[in-house]
Amino acid sequence: MSSKDFVDTQLDFSVREERKAIRDTVREDRAKVKADELALIRARLASGSDGNVSRAADKVVAAGGRAMANDDWEAFTQAVRRVAANQELDVRLGELQEQYEKRAQGTRVVKEARVYGALSPYSYFVDRVTIVDGAGDALAGAAQTRQARYDAELKHEIRRRSREGRRAERCIGEQYRQEVVEVNRRVVGERQDEARALSTGGGALSSAGSGAAAFVTPYFLEEAFAPWRGIHRTVSDQCAKMPMPSYGLQVYIPAFTSAPSVTQQTEASAVSETDPSTGLQSAQVQMVTGQITLSQQLSDRGFTGGGSFDVALGKQLQQQLDEAIEKYVIGQVLAGATAVTGSSSFSIGNLYADIAKGREVVTDTAGTRLRPTHFFSSSDMFSYVTRQVDDQHRPVCVPTWAPGFPIAAGDEPTAKWSRFTGMILPGSLLWFTADAIPNVGTTSETQLIVSAPDESIVLFEGEPVLNIFPQTDAASFEVLANLRAYVAAVTRYPAGTAAISGSAYTSALV
Repeated sequence: MSSKDFVDTQLDFSVREERKAIRDTVREDRAKVKADELALIRARLASGSDGNVSRAADKVVAAGGRAMANDDWEAFTQAVRRVAANQELDVRLGELQEQYEKRAQGTRVVKEARVYGALSPYSYFVDRVTIVDGAGDALAGAAQTRQARYDAELKHEIRRRSREGRRAERCIGEQYRQEVVEVNRRVVGERQDEARALSTGGGALSSAGSGAAAFVTPYFLEEAFAPWRGIHRTVSDQCAKMPMPSYGLQVYIPAFTSAPSVTQQTEASAVSETDPSTGLQSAQVQMVTGQITLSQQLSDRGFTGGGSFDVALGKQLQQQLDEAIEKYVIGQVLAGATAVTGSSSFSIGNLYADIAKGREVVTDTAGTRLRPTHFFSSSDMFSYVTRQVDDQHRPVCVPTWAPGFPIAAGDEPTAKWSRFTGMILPGSLLWFTADAIPNVGTTSETQLIVSAPDESIVLFEGEPVLNIFPQTDAASFEVLANLRAYVAAVTRYPAGTAAISGSAYTSALV
């Protein structure tokens, strides 16, 4: 590069920097103007709020101990509502004014790192344990500071109505379902024997036979840990979903149990009239919960990389929680399902005939008359059916493409379609595998389910809540991690499900 080119480059750089400085100055001036304007608006709101407070107070003083007249009460409540609305608006305007003031001072507002973010060196679980175990010391104080900051972050997300904020709101509702929250900090009696112990072992085992292998540091891919996989929640994910209400131990859905009379009227004759009957479909709210016992050593020294063990622990507990929810939902569904007696010997023709019987139950039952959409069986039954061939060794049941339906990619526990087999049976039934379906009969007959789950079953499910309880028995020196969720499955149409069983479908067959 020649000296001239160097000088020209430096001049260009100086010009760019000068222009950038001018733009920054303009932005700061505009931000200062906006901040001043917001200050004026907030002052006007404050004076309006003062006036409304005075008007509301005057109504109270004028009424004394007597009840207010309707007009006075209306004026009083209107003034109070305006004060509350102005207060909420002032908070939001204050946040916006603070942002403009920072810009006016040359400080750009950027996204602040989360206290328990993916790259954070801190762990929510460890901080919870530290606060309980070391109350009063410096580490517990620092953990409390981070928890307070996390609370402020969640409050901001709740105000923004973000996805994280809505989930935090649901978790708070699940944790405080009653006025008095009783925290069970001790496991006694038989439950102590049921607590599963999770203890620490030595470390990585290596053989140093040759090549100085003992000096090579091993690598652990903790993010790709292999959880103990439970039964997938197939039926639960196909039901209609509703959030669990924040109160109550029973859930009800109103239902018509008979139909009104509607007929063709003959001229000048009476109109047919039959009043319908009504009832309630209900389910008791159930708590599904599980816990594990952590050694204090694991709690103190087993968390690295921003609390990666927290993630593994949470996902593992969630696997078993989902399995328990699936078993509960299937039990609710089968409790009101119509029993269909299946064939005594297996053949593809008999299978199709029994499935047709199940479809007819769902379609023809008065008051229900739903179009069945799903067929559920065990994975082993699906495997047995799909390996049946004709005399020329051609498969009898051939998977078909399902237009209009999303096909799951991968096998994530949260994938609603990951247990769809790709098989569409007569009547447009989508075949799903559900391994939590219980056997029945003395010969361990497996059950086949024909249903319209999105119409016939409503699943109320709350957000899982994780609690940490240090044991009070000093000899144990352990920590309990408990995960719980509230669920309630209500069958809107019990006859919207048919359960097929018979000696043709035994567990020995598959």
